[in-house]
Amino acid sequence: MSGSPTIRQSALELAGVATRVLEVDGAGPAVLLLHGFSDSADGWRPVLTELARHGRRAVAVDLPGAGWAEPLGRPALPVLDRVVGAFAARYADMPVLLVGNSLGGLLALRAGGRPGPALAGIVAMDPAGLAYAPSLRLLSRLIGPATAPVQSLLRLPIPGGLVRLYARIVFEIALSQGRAGGEAGRIYASHVHDRRGLLRLWDDLRALNEEGREVVDVAAIRVPVLLIWGALDCITPVDAAGRMLAVVPDSRLAVLSDCGHCPQLQRPIQVADLIASFAEPFDTADHRTPGTSGSPDHPRENR
Repeated sequence: MSGSPTIRQSALELAGVATRVLEVDGAGPAVLLLHGFSDSADGWRPVLTELARHGRRAVAVDLPGAGWAEPLGRPALPVLDRVVGAFAARYADMPVLLVGNSLGGLLALRAGGRPGPALAGIVAMDPAGLAYAPSLRLLSRLIGPATAPVQSLLRLPIPGGLVRLYARIVFEIALSQGRAGGEAGRIYASHVHDRRGLLRLWDDLRALNEEGREVVDVAAIRVPVLLIWGALDCITPVDAAGRMLAVVPDSRLAVLSDCGHCPQLQRPIQVADLIASFAEPFDTADHRTPGTSGSPDHPRENR
């Protein structure tokens, strides 16, 4: 393909939640993209562009509480699961490929372990729910006790511009590690309009933290899984992949050097190449029985 592919934006309702999708045209099973906590569908724009150049149909969604979507209801994980299920069903004219980063990776893996729309496979990038770095485990223990003072602080009249500046700094340091470019940081910060937005994010984080105990039934996954991991991830270390590789028969791992927690922002070309390659066996009409894992002879990868 020549030129820059067109990314279409449209409103959608999924499981009763008003939201937005970004989509590119192409062939094969739909590649459905799930972002991480506090990110949005916009974080997938570089990968959407590259998948379009591969000739792949791909759709990214704003999950509840993020981007343009309505707030996240409670209990948080079941709400997210229902939205992901409805998202997959919307595009399931053939088995879909679920791709997620961080929280989105966790949601994709959860979908692979329960009844629902037929999945061709799962690509989980630095997924949450398998293991966390010591610093994140400490933060998890502190979230509950810190809730009251944080909520009080976020009720102060903090200017919206300062909130967006803070969000951009967090994005640059913690998420993209300076590898995604200034425009990506500006788009990320644009979804956090004011202190109320920060307060909602904190409350969502607290809810997910309270619910997030043994949240992935790895043994229930019956579809092929590709794990993509940034070698420099300091949030969910790559050692966590071992649990998945040991239990899921058709699973493999691709490790990206000089990459952190968000490969879709830091290495979009390589991520799109890996997704497109993983999707190739599912392009023909001769699909495996939905809900079963694929052939056990796919090699595991290390890159």
